[in-house]
Amino acid sequence: MDTDHEFDWITAPDSLQEAYSASFDWLEDGYSLETPDALDNPLVASRKVAHRRGIIADKQQNLAKVVTCLPPTDTELYIIGSADGREHSRTGHITANSFDYGSFIPHVVDLLLTDTGQPGGVVLYVSTWVMNRDTVLMFNDELGSKRLDSLHVLADKFLKRRHTAAVFAQLTEVIQAHPGSRIRLAPNHCKILCMSVAGRYVTITGSANLSAVARTEQYNLTTDPAIHDFYVQQFFEPTFRR
Repeated sequence: MDTDHEFDWITAPDSLQEAYSASFDWLEDGYSLETPDALDNPLVASRKVAHRRGIIADKQQNLAKVVTCLPPTDTELYIIGSADGREHSRTGHITANSFDYGSFIPHVVDLLLTDTGQPGGVVLYVSTWVMNRDTVLMFNDELGSKRLDSLHVLADKFLKRRHTAAVFAQLTEVIQAHPGSRIRLAPNHCKILCMSVAGRYVTITGSANLSAVARTEQYNLTTDPAIHDFYVQQFFEPTFRR
């Protein structure tokens, strides 16, 4: 389309104004580009979380088939997940082997509480670039049930921008509702989970964010207290204090 003369009507001679403005005749038919009217009532869209909780539980069960128990402190687990973390976009189902990084949190909490005989009280440190709504829902459930005593999240500033802004808002609400929990945004791309309760420690590092994607990801799980202390004391806490 020739756009060289697209705005010629602005400076056109009077003899051509009528021709150039013919397409704006509809403005004379009582139609207004502005209105003082507003919504009569608020709009609400409901979203069932029961289905999301079901998917979270299914992924945790899939992971439980791979990590059946916590290793001794002198043994590390190296895990490569399949590219099935994201549920099918149209049907919502997940495959028999799918799990994601967030699946480690409720599963390892289960293992820690079983091994220590504690009813709850796990302290969780999280480092990620971004996260999804399912992760925030899981955090809320784990904190609400007291299985998690506190949550300390270090995420990238990207979490507060663009399409993840709503997730950040929900995460902030969850943290504010549970005193002792914290969040800090910083230039960050580390993926680290550190959990502890009753003298037991678990650290998980890997390539994945706390989201669900159809990509192969790798994870490393250790129960060595020195590794846990390294990340918490040398990385997390100094970053929270800055």
